[in-house]
Amino acid sequence: MKKFIFTSALISFVVMSHAQWFAGSKFGCQFTSEKIFGSVGKLKEVRSEFSFTPIVGYQKNKFAVGGRIGYVKKNSFEAHGEWLNDRYYKHEIRIRTNRFGIQPFVRYTFVEYGNFSILANVGAHLFSESIRFEYSIFGNSKSGLCFGINLVPVVSYNLSQRISLEASLNFMNLGWNKTLLAIITRYDETKTNFGFGAKSGNVVDVGVISLGFIYKFKNKWL
Repeated sequence: MKKFIFTSALISFVVMSHAQWFAGSKFGCQFTSEKIFGSVGKLKEVRSEFSFTPIVGYQKNKFAVGGRIGYVKKNSFEAHGEWLNDRYYKHEIRIRTNRFGIQPFVRYTFVEYGNFSILANVGAHLFSESIRFEYSIFGNSKSGLCFGINLVPVVSYNLSQRISLEASLNFMNLGWNKTLLAIITRYDETKTNFGFGAKSGNVVDVGVISLGFIYKFKNKWL
């Protein structure tokens, strides 16, 4: 038994010592604003989204494993108008969403050309989510969990031997995701989606493209 443990530890040490450790972060930001002038209908719509995900992992040849801690914040505001009994009413809708969770991932580099490379990133995620709805004079809240798995291509460019820029192509995202939400004092809600594109499971990265950087540490054992 002791010999088996010693052999396993030695193999693990050799594998880890020949791996390239890396750390960094990814971020995304998106803002849209629309105004419509008229006596009825939607008058204004403003949406903002932000995500920040520190990342750590190690790479061995073309494969890499690691994990991310993700934070996503979304805000939306809509103003609508309507005529009712010869009176004009204005309604305002605000939605605030916060997500926080973890995402282990596996990567494989399948294209390398000079300083450019293309990776396939497969990540599973588990997020807690809270949503606050405010409609004119009343509101309610949701809270729950989001989980799933997604495949996203990543384009990487080496600025130096240690630093690389990365762009996740979320519009080519393929994933399965499930959301379980409990609306306070009202009812429960379950959402499941499977699909291709930026809307099929964009729970970590905001927008069709999210940018980040990677720093590769020097391995002392090499």
